[in-house]
Amino acid sequence: LNPLVFGFDTGVPHDKFLVFDKHFMLDGELESVRPDIPNDEEFQRYRNHCLRVITFAKYLIPEFVYDEYPSAINIVAMAVAYHRVGLWTDGELNYLAASVRQMEFHIRKEGLFEETHIDIARQIIVEQHKLTHYTGNGNSKAIDAIVNAVRKADWADVTMGIIRYDLPAPLLEAAYAKLDSSGFHQMLIDFGPRLSPSSLIGRLSILKIFKF
Repeated sequence: LNPLVFGFDTGVPHDKFLVFDKHFMLDGELESVRPDIPNDEEFQRYRNHCLRVITFAKYLIPEFVYDEYPSAINIVAMAVAYHRVGLWTDGELNYLAASVRQMEFHIRKEGLFEETHIDIARQIIVEQHKLTHYTGNGNSKAIDAIVNAVRKADWADVTMGIIRYDLPAPLLEAAYAKLDSSGFHQMLIDFGPRLSPSSLIGRLSILKIFKF
């Protein structure tokens, strides 16, 4: 059962789980786009969402991934910082390409990551709304595992655990106890009329972000 939807307490201590309430890489990259999200409440909603996503992704990333990519969680945090910013930077409901452009621009300017890591981040952003398992052309099993961990983590947070894949209910509960949604989900809904106030067809462009 889902503790967020049905409002029950799982009874599992929250300190049993790692929940990020900050992450140096995430917060550093969010500062790069902070001027594009001038509303403090919206910025905090997005930051908390990002922190919940990397919390869930950390749980879902298999241990073997770290043999190939010891800094996997930093790559995830970097990608997640940019994964929806196209909503603000470009005003695009179909925001995936815009978010990738923002990520590539800032990350290449900073020079903190290898091209391989940038490519993983690109796949994370582009495939975040895919419902089924992702397998990239020429990817190692580790890269696919990273992308799928974030994909599942994002779905879990956006649906408040209605779709949660392998995440345990107490982890959802712990994450939302530490990182309040603060209206994040309503904010996503409101972006439709906000970015396309006079066109229903324009609002439907958001459907292009989803993949089966």
